[in-house]
Amino acid sequence: MKKLLLTSIAAASITLAVTGCDSDDGPMEEAGKKLDETYQDAVSSMEDAADDLQDQAGDASDSMSDYMDETGDKMRDTAEDISDSAGDFAEETGDKIEDAADKMQ
Repeated sequence: MKKLLLTSIAAASITLAVTGCDSDDGPMEEAGKKLDETYQDAVSSMEDAADDLQDQAGDASDSMSDYMDETGDKMRDTAEDISDSAGDFAEETGDKIEDAADKMQ
């Protein structure tokens, strides 16, 4: 769609430039100049929009990377907590078994 619009504007600019080329600035020359300005404004707007989109994509990528890093940290912390709890449970169980063995003797 954008290429079609730009191609149409460019074709119209060329047509007006060719048909309106005389030494004075008649209506066709003025129209050609206006069309050229409009075309340049459209190109600049599209370039700005593309730059903005690229910046937004970079920001989104950075945000996703930060979120993934935070999630990874939380997962590691949770795994450490589970490991510590399992170790504590195993130690308590071992102590209870030893106490029970001592009572049996």
